[in-house]
Amino acid sequence: MNRCRTCLILTMCGGFLLAGWACSSFDAARDMEERVARHMAAADSLERAGDFRTALLEYGLVAQHYAGSNSYAAAVHRAAVLSLDPRNPASNDSLAMYWLDAYLRIPNDPPSADDARIQIGLLRRAAAMQTSLARVRAETDSLTLVIHRQNSVAATQTQRLLEAEAQLKQAQEELARLKQVDVQLSRTRRTR
Repeated sequence: MNRCRTCLILTMCGGFLLAGWACSSFDAARDMEERVARHMAAADSLERAGDFRTALLEYGLVAQHYAGSNSYAAAVHRAAVLSLDPRNPASNDSLAMYWLDAYLRIPNDPPSADDARIQIGLLRRAAAMQTSLARVRAETDSLTLVIHRQNSVAATQTQRLLEAEAQLKQAQEELARLKQVDVQLSRTRRTR
């Protein structure tokens, strides 16, 4: 009988501990959801006020630290959207790709998954176009440098040509003067 009483006491203590743990887990979850709600409300308020950079930080904080919350999917989606928003001075395509990829990894196909896939495709195209544009820009810069060098060589050659023409003109004038002197000397010899 003592043994049964001890088992009963141990079982009741275990039950109380389990109930206390369950209550504390419930309280912790409720506290987490309250913190998430505060962050989400702050982010929404900042976004409406036009402070996109800080709103993005708030959404990112929820997405990174509260993955188990009910607002996780919304925080990840808003972080992706704000990373793409041209009004956001901190917009960044690679950061948007990160958030969109995180959004697509959310189980049970989130509501805007198709939009996220389209946005990722567009971001990849834009990245490819930027790479192509950078290559074209480098080629243009290279060709511009070649043109400047050729212009410099042409200007130098033009200057040399003008100098040679001036020397030729001087030589022709000198030759004409020498011919006149020769003609005068010939006349002078004939008259004597």
